[in-house]
Amino acid sequence: MVGRGQGGTICAVTSISGFLADRMMGHYSVSKAGVAEMVRVAARELGPFAIRVNAVAPGTTDTPMFASAKRLAGYEARVAERAALGGVGSPHAVAAAIVSLSSLDWVTGQILAADGGVSLWSPIDPAESLGRPGPASSA
Repeated sequence: MVGRGQGGTICAVTSISGFLADRMMGHYSVSKAGVAEMVRVAARELGPFAIRVNAVAPGTTDTPMFASAKRLAGYEARVAERAALGGVGSPHAVAAAIVSLSSLDWVTGQILAADGGVSLWSPIDPAESLGRPGPASSA
């Protein structure tokens, strides 16, 4: 891309696990955090060549990788409950985020969470202790 001199866009795929502290996922989380930082560095290095570098960070997505997690009792329901939009993401939704992010001409070095709002969930949310309904129970 640099040699062509015409600019362009690169969109990597990382994961919200790169900025969440999920137990038993250290190896995966570290690798995804590394991808996110690589994107930011590449954006700085390639910007002068009009090359935009961004990433999409999916949350739980219904892929073959998720199939093994589905076997854990209640896991899919917990993920769906914690997503602000409810449910589990689809590969199509992640692909749409990649296409959208790649079309933005004045955006570089950004990580877009395409997770239905899972990364907004907080284990210390006081509303939960007050018995306030979440998205899944108020729909």
